[in-house]
Amino acid sequence: MTTTAPHEGRLLTVLALAQFVAIIDYMMIMPLGPDFAAALSIDIGHLGWIGGIYTLASAFTGILVAVYLDRFDRKKVFLLSLGGLAVCTGLSGFAWNFESLLVTRFLSGIFGGPGTAICYAIIADAIPAHRRGAAMGKVLGALSFASILGVPFGLEIAQQFGWNMPFFASSLSVFCVFLLGFWMISPMTGHMAPVADIKGFSALKRMLYSKVNMMVFLFAGMGSFSSLLITPNLAGYVQHNLGFPREQLGLMYMIAGVVSFFVLRVAGRIIDRTQASVAAVLCCFLLVPQFYFGFISPVYQLPVVAIYILFMSGMALRSVSNNALASRIPEPSQRAGFLALMASIAQIFAAGGAFISSILLTSAPDGKLIGFEHVAWLAILATLTVPAMMWWVERRVILREKAAKIITPPEITL
Repeated sequence: MTTTAPHEGRLLTVLALAQFVAIIDYMMIMPLGPDFAAALSIDIGHLGWIGGIYTLASAFTGILVAVYLDRFDRKKVFLLSLGGLAVCTGLSGFAWNFESLLVTRFLSGIFGGPGTAICYAIIADAIPAHRRGAAMGKVLGALSFASILGVPFGLEIAQQFGWNMPFFASSLSVFCVFLLGFWMISPMTGHMAPVADIKGFSALKRMLYSKVNMMVFLFAGMGSFSSLLITPNLAGYVQHNLGFPREQLGLMYMIAGVVSFFVLRVAGRIIDRTQASVAAVLCCFLLVPQFYFGFISPVYQLPVVAIYILFMSGMALRSVSNNALASRIPEPSQRAGFLALMASIAQIFAAGGAFISSILLTSAPDGKLIGFEHVAWLAILATLTVPAMMWWVERRVILREKAAKIITPPEITL
């Protein structure tokens, strides 16, 4: 059995913590939405704008820096992203209305997007391909721990000390991981090509003109689109439409997080032993019934916690499969830029999903969200497109890798 080297274990721990605090910064907006909507007089049907503006900022920043990320030491980019995120998240706690919260979340998104891409690039650089799926699963397990620990903690301190306290706590957590990364991560420059070999935005054009790359960007985008149709409004829906008590919301996130943590561990091994497209099919089996029986034709006997478990498990499975497959596409000298561009395009789709959900949903006088079935149908259609696209990409990656074992040409481009 293959084991992880000690230095790899330390690296994955720091990256997992970085993902943990970054995901909390992003995720806590969703369940806290009804709280700060009441405190800042925001229509609950407009909460998608708050989540969408973060992803939109991440997307545009990622596109701008995609051609430059691979020119720099991975460690420096990693630390810059965390430092900026810590400052901007703290500023969110001082928001006084809808507009000021939009601005501070936009600033947070500027640093959040590149940070995620650089984490994936570090994993792809440091971990051999045959163990990369499991490594991705370990780092992306931060999503589950954010639900198990971070989100319930944020909900509790918001209930005790006010809606803005989770932002201050998150800012402090990000800064602590910044210090840990500064101490534990060594400079990473092995991927860097000579400056003369870097073509700037011409490299970006080549990425966009490749059919395989475009298909990767599309399946990542459709997955994010379906997720953000639902995520910003899920807490409001279960509280106002299904009557789930606010004080039990943290426990529900905790339970769903524990289940999705084990799903992530299994998903990484499935991908390493089979194919990423297989995991994408399993993702559909989790998400499509949940969308239908949770939102379109609600089965009220279905526990609300089951809705969360299926949703978060499906999202976790999708994240591992998408990133494990995408990491096999670019050459090392282009990996961070490629993953940043993929993340940026996915975030544009995600922002579109959040904005569309805000347009389609309205809130009734009693607080119920009206129109959720339309949002759920869109999420189902987007989810069902992903496995076929992943299968198409994976077939070509496998053929390329088999050919590379026979003969290695001077340059292989997709």
